[in-house]
Amino acid sequence: MKKLICALMLVIFLFTFCSCGFTASASYPNADRYAIGSFTYNAFAVDAVEINWTAGRVELTESDEAELSVRETTEGLSQDQQMRWWLDGSTLRIQYWKSGYVGTLTNKEKHIVVEIPKDISLTVKVTSGEVKAKDHQLKGVKLTATSGNIQIGAVNAEDMEIQSTSGNIQTGPVRIQKQLKAGCTSGNIKMENVMAEKVSLDMTSGDIASGPIDASVSMAINSTSGKVKLDAVKTASATVRTTSGNISMGLYQSGEVKISSNSGDVTLTALHGSGMTLDFKTNSGSFNKRKDNNQKSYHEVIGNGESKVTVSTTSGDLKVLDE
Repeated sequence: MKKLICALMLVIFLFTFCSCGFTASASYPNADRYAIGSFTYNAFAVDAVEINWTAGRVELTESDEAELSVRETTEGLSQDQQMRWWLDGSTLRIQYWKSGYVGTLTNKEKHIVVEIPKDISLTVKVTSGEVKAKDHQLKGVKLTATSGNIQIGAVNAEDMEIQSTSGNIQTGPVRIQKQLKAGCTSGNIKMENVMAEKVSLDMTSGDIASGPIDASVSMAINSTSGKVKLDAVKTASATVRTTSGNISMGLYQSGEVKISSNSGDVTLTALHGSGMTLDFKTNSGSFNKRKDNNQKSYHEVIGNGESKVTVSTTSGDLKVLDE
């Protein structure tokens, strides 16, 4: 028992001093197969790239060249501190440093610049750092940051998943054939515009903002504490839920839309000559289209009534605007 307590105290000690440059690294399998340091590789030999990074920045760029490079830009590293890489069949695996190594990087973070080819599957996991990517055409994308921001340019892919525990997510135009999933625990999600079959955005504490969203099958937005601002939405089916945050949403040629908020206000705009058939239920909120706001429920047809919209609030108001 004493040995176990000592081991736990050591782990706590190590992570307590991470802010001073002390970093612990997990072990990974097949460590003896990995090579050391910066390298080049044949683009045609790779159809998947997996990166596991601890602290620092991962930069990704797409290239049409046959020979691509992966560079670790931090100088003065020991051999144990240098990154590891392994071409496992057609999967390029990149690790932060030697498996199981525990060491110190005084006033430094390890940065890596990775060139990747088109039409591959990409997975990046960063513990304490950021992911920055330019424009990419890919098969599948999965980006995860525990503490740090994720910033990407224009992306075309079959599927994409982005998760940040404590940090912001920002994207350029996103074109996904199947499903886009993005989630953030503490931070903001900001997207330029989105096209996908299915769109799912989840937020615990922070704002969600997006330009036009075209989700041919469905869209689901969930926010616990934060605003949701969607410039224009076109979808067959949508659900938008907030606990304590306002919702602002433009609708165009949408099917069934369900919106709920406990204490936030809801603002809707029918875009481009579209309209909505609206049902609003509230405990103590008001509706700007009705002078008598003592009712608990309202039914209104606006324009051509195309979108079937249900709004429910506990104490939030509903405002419907003309374009």
